[in-house]
Amino acid sequence: METRRIARPLAALVALMVVLVLASCSGDDRGDEKAPESGPDATGTTVTMKSSAGKVTGKLKAKVRKRVVARVAQRVDRWFDAAWLDADLPRTRIRHAWPGFTKGLAARARKDKADTTNVRLAPRIDGVAPVRKRVKVDILAVKGRAVGSTARFLLVFDTSGDVERRVRVRGQLSLSPGGSGWKVFGYDVRRSVGAVPDATHSSGKRTSKQKGTKPEKTKRKDKK
Repeated sequence: METRRIARPLAALVALMVVLVLASCSGDDRGDEKAPESGPDATGTTVTMKSSAGKVTGKLKAKVRKRVVARVAQRVDRWFDAAWLDADLPRTRIRHAWPGFTKGLAARARKDKADTTNVRLAPRIDGVAPVRKRVKVDILAVKGRAVGSTARFLLVFDTSGDVERRVRVRGQLSLSPGGSGWKVFGYDVRRSVGAVPDATHSSGKRTSKQKGTKPEKTKRKDKK
């Protein structure tokens, strides 16, 4: 089943326009704290985030582009770990799952937690095993400075416990730079769940008998 959640607050879009106007006197990504590398998930497995630059609108030096991609990817990876790959399982509540989100967007994402976190499955599973983490970063530049970005992401992971599923989370995050680093001000998240493919583990061969379901989409836009 696939579900979709969209949130792009108007106030945040206006704020980004202000950033564009002031780009000539503000840094592209200064003040962004150094993010820790991804830790192991509930199975002890670590999968490295694969990041790359997408479309760059405006002129931007290669070294700046590389730095922006790395820092935006860190933001996305933090959200992956906090919202989807947290090792504290099983659990019924999700807290602090939106690091790097603006205050207003984090509140919105909390309302959409069924699609912005793994809360639906978390009470019935005891582990998650990441399969794939990817992000492609489109960058908007003005006068040689990055003033906005769109992170197009894909996260795939398998769950274990009472419910064994393969979960795919894809979509995009909209970000802008600020004093505390790149902040997420909008999201478009699509989540789908299916059967875990046949896999061979150290304990033997596991075959999933669970069937997938028909796709289902839900679209909503923040009008504030």
